[in-house]
Amino acid sequence: QAGATVAATIHQPSSEVFDLFDICILLKNGCIVYEGGVKEMPGWFGQHGFPLPVHTNPADHVMTVVQEVADADMDRIGLFMVAPEGGAGDRPAMDFSEVSAHALVKKPGNALTHFATEVYWVGLRELRNSYRNQVALQTRFAITAFLMLLFALVFEGAADRDDTVP
Repeated sequence: QAGATVAATIHQPSSEVFDLFDICILLKNGCIVYEGGVKEMPGWFGQHGFPLPVHTNPADHVMTVVQEVADADMDRIGLFMVAPEGGAGDRPAMDFSEVSAHALVKKPGNALTHFATEVYWVGLRELRNSYRNQVALQTRFAITAFLMLLFALVFEGAADRDDTVP
């Protein structure tokens, strides 16, 4: 409402929270399943053979569809969105910093390739977040050191004890 762009990652939001979003990008294995308005999403899935059941949270419904339908079947049905020819056309431009929206469209490859891509991007994000938030990084090291000392004290001499003596 204020004209601000907010990007968020959310997994299975309540219907009240889901209705607050204007645009949704739904991904599976790094590929775009749906990109568009939240209000139009149930109709789009209905056109592809997955109508929204009555009294069902739309977010739960699409998550169930994406989780239960195999990639090959989704490809055959046409659930993966394809990149438009010659650019985005009249679609709104989306800024993914170093990643273009076309990089997220279904590409050939096996599950290991898609998994490796996801691990790469999640790892890169974690490294950046750790670099940006030095206090959190130092806190993690301090907690790890504390837990190591705690376990060392708890289990000190545990291997030296003779349990055979009654």
